[in-house]
Amino acid sequence: MPDTDVTGLLAAASRGDTDAMDQLFPVVYGKLKLLARTHLRGERGDHTLSATALVHEAFLRLVDQTSVTWARPTERVGNDRTGGAITIDHTNPTFTVSGRLNFVWENEILDKVGRTTGWTYGAVEDTCTDFSSGREGEPKWKKLCSDRVDFAINDGDSGSPVFYWKTDGTAELRGIVFAWQGCPFPIGWCYNDAIMSNLHQVELDLGALSLHGVIARIDGPSIVLPNENYTWNAIVTGGKAPFSFSWYRDGALVSTASAYTGNSESSDFELRLDVSDALGGQSSSTLFVQVWTNPCPPPQLVC
Repeated sequence: MPDTDVTGLLAAASRGDTDAMDQLFPVVYGKLKLLARTHLRGERGDHTLSATALVHEAFLRLVDQTSVTWARPTERVGNDRTGGAITIDHTNPTFTVSGRLNFVWENEILDKVGRTTGWTYGAVEDTCTDFSSGREGEPKWKKLCSDRVDFAINDGDSGSPVFYWKTDGTAELRGIVFAWQGCPFPIGWCYNDAIMSNLHQVELDLGALSLHGVIARIDGPSIVLPNENYTWNAIVTGGKAPFSFSWYRDGALVSTASAYTGNSESSDFELRLDVSDALGGQSSSTLFVQVWTNPCPPPQLVC
């Protein structure tokens, strides 16, 4: 797909176009995995990351894990059964992630939501254990200091969020699924369990997880001529759309649009922009505007 098409899909997805997001994900995901493979070729031979794991773990650095939502399947199941994979509960369509914890403990019950097997849960059976994996006839690789959880997963579930399901109906993020443990060689005994990286291990590989909250700034003139109309625009990065805007001029609310147009009049004034996102994040920006009454036009200082 040409880069111009990707740019168009990104713009549409940022406006809430779900069809654009569905088209965009496989394109961007494929490009990211290709980049990851290229970079990993230059790493030492005994590193523990695959291209897939690197892309999935990098995702955790791009979002605020303490205030996000996920699509919520219709069924939660345990005992190695699979859940409602892609069937979304439209009456209650998302999870809310209310916090994070870096470690897991043996025998605690954890949940995951995967593309293939849906919402499943099971007990933690091993912590910080080295696992060798790989199907027969394929190269074997070792996953160092990983946690094994007894919930059903399958191909396509790599990158699934792993969380603790709290009594208040929210999720406490613990890590991500990056592999499954089937029949180890040459032992030959089989089980279908998930291998996960907890958040502590993710941070050891990639550094501290960064949170990208909403950030607002005002784009527009700071020096204006008297009694002229001017426009100031809200520039927003981070956060989750849709956004709400409040513009204040010398403390008085003057607009709730993404831009403010007003007359400069004859006195200096202060503009303040308050922005809130869909997750309750907030940011403010202030701009002092000087009304130029000097006979020399700005920014000229000497006539």
